[in-house]
Amino acid sequence: MNTVKLAVPARTEYIPVVRSMIAGLGALADLSIDKVDDLRLATTEACGYLLAIAPGARILHAAVDSAPATVRIVARVDDGANGVRSVEPGPALTWPLLRALTDRARLEWTTAGPAIHLRLGSAR
Repeated sequence: MNTVKLAVPARTEYIPVVRSMIAGLGALADLSIDKVDDLRLATTEACGYLLAIAPGARILHAAVDSAPATVRIVARVDDGANGVRSVEPGPALTWPLLRALTDRARLEWTTAGPAIHLRLGSAR
């Protein structure tokens, strides 16, 4: 399994950088074009949600584990204890969308801040 980590400023204009890295790794994992597109959209939603619930965050982190036909992603923001609005999945469409696009999507509170774990494989 290959692991790649990326840290960017916690601002929405950097989400495409994270999305591009994850899409590239999805392609290297031999996911179909449709699955790579699902990864792109799930990444956008997950990162956007994290930035919305932790407006004081400074860094957006993404860690991607890729293996043949499977990609696991952990997106997290630091400084989560400073100004987190909520750590519960809210009424937004984020969670239904993440669950539809991935095999697994879950929110976790870590000592470093809120994190979203995603998993997508070639067969669902």
